[in-house]
Amino acid sequence: MANVFVNAPIVTLVATFVNALIDMLVVAFVDTFVDVFIVTLIDALVGHRMDTWDCVPVIVKAGAALRQEELAVQLIHNFEQIW
Repeated sequence: MANVFVNAPIVTLVATFVNALIDMLVVAFVDTFVDVFIVTLIDALVGHRMDTWDCVPVIVKAGAALRQEELAVQLIHNFEQIW
C-alpha cells in the first residue's frame, strides 16, 4: 500500500500559505483610514518626518474593465474645466 502521508509536507505548506494570505487580507481590511492616519502621524512625529509625508484615502481597482471609471474621470475633469 502506498504511503498516504507522502504529500503531507506539501499540504501543510499550502495550508500555511493560505492561512497567511487570509490573515493578510483580514488585516488589510480591518483598519479604518483614521486608524492608518493616526499610526502614520505617530510614526512621523517619532521619526521627525512631519514634512515628508501625506496620507490620503485611495480606492484601487485592478484586474477589471475600467471603462466606466475612465468615463467618470473624464466627466469630472470636464466639469472642473467648465466650472
